Amino acid sequence: MVEDAVYVLREFVQWLKGRGASDEAVAALLQALNATEAYLSDRVRFGEDRRREAELVSLWTECAVLLRHTNPELANALKHKARSWAVPEEYDQSHIERLGIDLKRIRQEVDDIFVK
Repeated sequence: MVEDAVYVLREFVQWLKGRGASDEAVAALLQALNATEAYLSDRVRFGEDRRREAELVSLWTECAVLLRHTNPELANALKHKARSWAVPEEYDQSHIERLGIDLKRIRQEVDDIFVK
């Protein structure tokens, strides 16, 4: 399962590089990543904020929708990322890692877009 998710993300990066994904899709992914990382940093200091978590659900959902026709596998993974914020009790860290939707992995793959 993890290998499948990693494969999907790598394939997406190659697709972005080779075919030129829309700037809208790339911007949405970066926005979702940045907003999630900022929230996690704030959550350590200020505690959980369900309103902000709902915003993350919207951001990750937007990413999934933008990619549903061009990369359905990645869109499905991002749909799970959104759901992990909507119902966090259903997604422990090991489940997130098995799905390949941990932030570190997504950040590494998306950052690779900008290397070339």
